[in-house]
Amino acid sequence: MKTIACIQHLAEEGPGALADWALQRDVAIEVFRADLGQLPTHGGYAAYVLLGGPFDAVGAACPPWLEQEKAWLGGVLRQAKPVLGICLGGQLLADRLGARVAPIDQPEGGWCKVELIGDAGPSLEVLQWHEWGFALPAGARHLARGADWANQGYAVGEALIGLQFHPEWTPQIVSALNRRFAAESPLPMPSAADEARYARVHGWFFELLERWAGSWSK
Repeated sequence: MKTIACIQHLAEEGPGALADWALQRDVAIEVFRADLGQLPTHGGYAAYVLLGGPFDAVGAACPPWLEQEKAWLGGVLRQAKPVLGICLGGQLLADRLGARVAPIDQPEGGWCKVELIGDAGPSLEVLQWHEWGFALPAGARHLARGADWANQGYAVGEALIGLQFHPEWTPQIVSALNRRFAAESPLPMPSAADEARYARVHGWFFELLERWAGSWSK
């Protein structure tokens, strides 16, 4: 059985749909709470997933523990390990790959439509909540673009993928975020009307994970 390390930055933002895919795939997930000072101490994992969180990836407001994570991530990349970064995680990966990460003019929140580039499909409604965005790293393929922020996804080779939106979020995660952040949250409370949206984005996410796993599961 392959094991991937999942780096979590907030109690409410766990692996979500990633855990469902891993269970189907017979892949183990070991979760580390970077905000609590936890990071992998050995390189024995097949791949790494970096989740989201309400923190600045760069600049004066970037917390010290996140700076430590960025240094650790640099070591992971030097070992040529596969990495999937989501939202904050995608920004951290872009930063370590030399791309600019900065505040965006129009913050995104709630259900937003992104255009999928290439053979991934025409468009997809996804959940967003971010005020920062990444530029595309050098040599990256553009995977998805949005109306308010163009850079919604990228891949460098087959093993490094960064997403700005949240295909891993489940109704349980969204409900937990709404309880924690209350009026600050732009996320709609999950309802029966959203079931098809969640199903579509999770289906797309599982396909992405299958392609990504091709770089480390053999």
